[in-house]
Amino acid sequence: AVCITHSHVVYQFRKELRERFFSVMNDCGAHRDIIEISYEWWPGRDKPELELSIFENGAKQEQLLAYCSPHGEWLQWVSH
Repeated sequence: AVCITHSHVVYQFRKELRERFFSVMNDCGAHRDIIEISYEWWPGRDKPELELSIFENGAKQEQLLAYCSPHGEWLQWVSH
């Protein structure tokens, strides 16, 4: 599997570019296994989130792992 990470980058894209980024990720994930680790402060959220997305056999699973400080001072794991 390919592992893609991004931190405080994608949320700064214009809406159209964010949509294109996720479209490309979904298209690629339909044909190969991808692990995506995301640390972003998404529009409308009150704090950054650490998320894991796994594209496996054409299916996508998403999991919120933690809430985070914008500058890394703290991390609050989400229990599942």
